[in-house]
Amino acid sequence: LGRNCFAFFEMSEEQRVRQREYMQIGEQVTKALQEERVVFAYQPVVLSGTGEVAYYETLIRMIDEKGEIVSAGAFLPVAERLGLMRQIDRYTLEMAISDLVNDPNITLALNISSLTASDRSWLRALVSHVKGKPEIAKRLMIEITETAALDDFEDSARFVAAVRDLGCKVALDDFGSGYTSFRHLKSLTVDVVKIDGSFVINLGENPDNLLFIRTLLNLADGFGITTVAECVQSEQDANLLKAEGVDYLQGFYYGRPQLGRPGGKMPKHKMAGKPAPQSVIVGDSIAVGD
Repeated sequence: LGRNCFAFFEMSEEQRVRQREYMQIGEQVTKALQEERVVFAYQPVVLSGTGEVAYYETLIRMIDEKGEIVSAGAFLPVAERLGLMRQIDRYTLEMAISDLVNDPNITLALNISSLTASDRSWLRALVSHVKGKPEIAKRLMIEITETAALDDFEDSARFVAAVRDLGCKVALDDFGSGYTSFRHLKSLTVDVVKIDGSFVINLGENPDNLLFIRTLLNLADGFGITTVAECVQSEQDANLLKAEGVDYLQGFYYGRPQLGRPGGKMPKHKMAGKPAPQSVIVGDSIAVGD
């Protein structure tokens, strides 16, 4: 409108509708946390050579009041906008620790948000659970995304060092989606890098992606870092990745995320007396590989 003036902000009707939807989702998430209806779906990560399960990635799901499974993509972006991620990450940490205590044979990978990587209270909670308990710490891997790690590199490096000092492993998720350099990878000192699924899907039909994966593998191998390929969906892609020397594979070809702790029972939650369906997805938005 030009200089030296001001205007009162007014929401459009579309913005008002979106805000109401966000608030409703936020209320649903908060209530689900209170009623323990936020649960894990577990997806296996296997050794590339044998196909044997090495550990499970914990993927968050919400059970709505009708007993249907709500995908992470349908509520986590809104929860992040509303400032609920620290609360969710603290809740999922408690769930993961409980699983590790109850099953001494299971190893889990836990995803955390970029905000939590700089949250000292979350780190203190982790310390309280695993300090002096190497049998728990060695079976827990914390996953942070590459883009989040590079956003505040110094804080991320300190966080990674603190987690590893406790005996836990750290994985750099979505490797290849950011701009990690040799210097970055050396300073972060992560244990595992997970090749972004966008480079893996239909790998046999995309020779350019195979070339890029080789570059990522060379970068990881130079620092002795273990590699995982996400979103493996076919035998052809699995064989190509094995031939290139990827250490671990994860994707629908080896197993879809399933509710209920592997080898255990379905987690307790209020679902109007009905068993949780395994295949219902509510909402259109979902992260690749989730």
